[in-house]
Amino acid sequence: MGTARLLASAISGGFKMMAKAYMAIRRGKGQVKDGAKTFYEKLQEQGIPQDVAKEITSMYTESGMEFLSIRKMMQLASQFND
Repeated sequence: MGTARLLASAISGGFKMMAKAYMAIRRGKGQVKDGAKTFYEKLQEQGIPQDVAKEITSMYTESGMEFLSIRKMMQLASQFND
């Protein structure tokens, strides 16, 4: 009886951890988008041309989104496993 309870607790804890990790990633992506918008606005205030500011901002956003990619995290985790 104790083994079944332990197993159920481990499974439910795993689901909770996955849900919290997913929500943290979602929040992080939202923060990257908000930061990119602010960054773009600040570049515009400094007189950077619009097309250059968009390019710089897209590089900033791309690197942040790549860091928060679940696929990228899985690739990193598999590298640690090897």
